[in-house]
Amino acid sequence: MTRRPQVFQSDAEKKTMIWKYYNGLLVPVLSLVLITFSKHSTGFVTIPISSTIGNRGKINGGATNIFQSRIPLVCDEESYSGIIVATTTGIDVTIDKIEETINSNKDNSHKSAADDFDTILRTRRTINSFLPNLPDDWESTLTNAIQSAVHAPKHKRTEPWRFHLLGPKTIQKVCELNASIVAEKKGAKAGKQKLDRWLLMPGWLVVTCKTTDNNNTFNNNDNLNDPSGIAREDYAACCCAVQNLCLSLHNAGIGTKWTTGPVNFDSRYNDVVGLKEEDEYVVGTIWFGTPEAIPHAPVKKQSIEDVLVRRS
Repeated sequence: MTRRPQVFQSDAEKKTMIWKYYNGLLVPVLSLVLITFSKHSTGFVTIPISSTIGNRGKINGGATNIFQSRIPLVCDEESYSGIIVATTTGIDVTIDKIEETINSNKDNSHKSAADDFDTILRTRRTINSFLPNLPDDWESTLTNAIQSAVHAPKHKRTEPWRFHLLGPKTIQKVCELNASIVAEKKGAKAGKQKLDRWLLMPGWLVVTCKTTDNNNTFNNNDNLNDPSGIAREDYAACCCAVQNLCLSLHNAGIGTKWTTGPVNFDSRYNDVVGLKEEDEYVVGTIWFGTPEAIPHAPVKKQSIEDVLVRRS
């Protein structure tokens, strides 16, 4: 059966029928666009359509916003570049409008990220007391922190840092060694108090600096007093790595204390931890764990004006 073509009595009747046809397709077309956007979106941005709708483009009895339109914001570059512009009579949803909104959100996002980063830097504290048990995910958190640590700047790409994670037996020996050192100077009671306190520290990480290069060749410039020597550069790099480590752990909710007491530089400490003095030396021991209490920020002794020197 052949369908007979519709005959219009006038051009006005034909235009009216065409308008009804396209107006009927408007909602399905925009719905398809919304569905396509939503597959790649992580948030929504409201884009008013009223400014682009002519008098003939009113929808649903006069509403000038499409579903009071909430268009999912596309966040990745590939998905964004694939957006199709939907154009209907009197209505244009343009890429320019979406780009403007995305760029505005990016600026706000960058500002927020910078603020968050400064907050991490300024809220890190030296933690003196920890909860007795480490969190369940502490090993993966520590691994991630070490990954951040090794991104510290280093001169001539020497990568001089090493990280030694201590287990219960080694921790016990280190605590006993430290207690004996304290007892020799301050008496047995002080040594016992120090032993009891150190045994409360849940996590132990010893950071060392290599004294040989990547080819196991001893550095001739091994004097830290030489400002141009590799030894000073390597020590500075390890200190930067420790700071990265502590900040990463702080961001994950784990507190730290960087200790540099006399035991760290006692030759017996090397034997306990398993270090070869000719290969590396201790930069410090990092205690880590969930903070029992977080101290208030200490009052800075100097202002920015005191430490920032401007030269013409």
